[in-house]
Amino acid sequence: MQHDSTPSPVAQLYANHHSWLRGWLHRRLGHTADAEDLAHDTFIRVLRSQEDVRELRQPMAFLATIANGLLINRWRRQAIERAYLEALAARSVAEEPSPEERHLMI
Repeated sequence: MQHDSTPSPVAQLYANHHSWLRGWLHRRLGHTADAEDLAHDTFIRVLRSQEDVRELRQPMAFLATIANGLLINRWRRQAIERAYLEALAARSVAEEPSPEERHLMI
């Protein structure tokens, strides 16, 4: 049995654009580890998508669109977490929120 040594389309996309994407994310986040995580998550999304990456005319725009969506989700989640922590900090210890109140705050 002969194995094809040609990289998959996603592997080729990764090889060609991963370091660019990581730099793009690093400029937006200012933190290398977070940029690495989101670059990884971007390629996971590419793998799970039904998109034929061989047909991409603008692969960097495609990757940036996915990564930007992940960034927005991350920032929203962080804002919710900050608001929740601020709401908890504003309460006295005697006013421990019930599980229902916690759910409503989140």
